[in-house]
Amino acid sequence: MVKWSNDLRIKERLLSVKLVHAPDDYYSWSFEQRAACLQAHSTKALCKTIIMKNVLFNKDHPADPTYPKFVCVITQYVAKLNGHKVKNLMKAYQNSTTEVQKAYSSGFKFRLADEADAVELTGYGHNGMTPFYMKNDSLLIILS
Repeated sequence: MVKWSNDLRIKERLLSVKLVHAPDDYYSWSFEQRAACLQAHSTKALCKTIIMKNVLFNKDHPADPTYPKFVCVITQYVAKLNGHKVKNLMKAYQNSTTEVQKAYSSGFKFRLADEADAVELTGYGHNGMTPFYMKNDSLLIILS
């Protein structure tokens, strides 16, 4: 589980960042064409950023960092995102802390967030989300 502020990401973790504006028809291209456009060494290096919402989120516990309403998941294009695995990871993360409140430890069920929520949290539109320079830098980031 990684939680970085934008400043920490820039100053201490990244050697370089290059943003590429893809053509409008980018998502109709093959993975090989996309990898070439992004100068990726392989199609396996292509990743997607997905905002997921905990649809069982209990508003009585909004300040607990181990119980987020939204998470950012980064996974390979070719991988299938599994909400159940995200739930299990978040429960394990919550249980690893000493401040676990068992009253809501079962309140996890992650689904793809609505586009409006994702745009509000990240500042990026559909097919343009990246974990870099997000509007909300307090989202937990799960790297699959």
